[in-house]
Amino acid sequence: MPRPAPVTTATLPAKTGLATERTLAGTERLAHTVGMADRASGQRLSERYGEEIKRAFETDSGIEQKPFYGPEDVAPHLDERLGEPGKPPYTRSPYPDLYRTKMFTMRQIAGFGSAHDTNARYRYLFEQGQTGISTDFDHPTLIGLDSDHPLALHEVGKVGVAVDTVQDVIELFDGVPLDRVTVSLTINHPTPVLMGMLCLAAESQGLP
Repeated sequence: MPRPAPVTTATLPAKTGLATERTLAGTERLAHTVGMADRASGQRLSERYGEEIKRAFETDSGIEQKPFYGPEDVAPHLDERLGEPGKPPYTRSPYPDLYRTKMFTMRQIAGFGSAHDTNARYRYLFEQGQTGISTDFDHPTLIGLDSDHPLALHEVGKVGVAVDTVQDVIELFDGVPLDRVTVSLTINHPTPVLMGMLCLAAESQGLP
């Protein structure tokens, strides 16, 4: 199918205004410039790779990768390192039968006010059929500030729950069986601290 002829200043109707003529003239110059750039780029690529393109494949960490892998590339004792589903190191699944006998976890994000407020919300959500927890924290907690810090003014308990101490986390999960409920914490920089608090909350429930 023949391509339509391009619109140029030569094919422009005589009554077209001066502004339109200038616009089309500029478009022609741009197309010419881009075309030259494309040809130059193609020439450089051709000179760089030649007829056979040979490139080294590697990850962002600098680990070389082969174009493809086969059975001979699998390290020995793979079964021992992978383990079985539901058993350490849990690389294949935390559950032995995957999702054949277990529904996907349903969790609605919750987190506002104090630990007491959010805990009440957890209990309500469990009554409605929720099977997991997803916790949002307020901005002071996310940047490692206590609720009484001057910079935390007007931000405490907003868009998430305020957590200052281990006792807050213990109260947050009061009545929540941490050995049977999966917990997702929406945290960034204070992850090590809040994860430590969660572990201590689990210990307070008698979990190892």
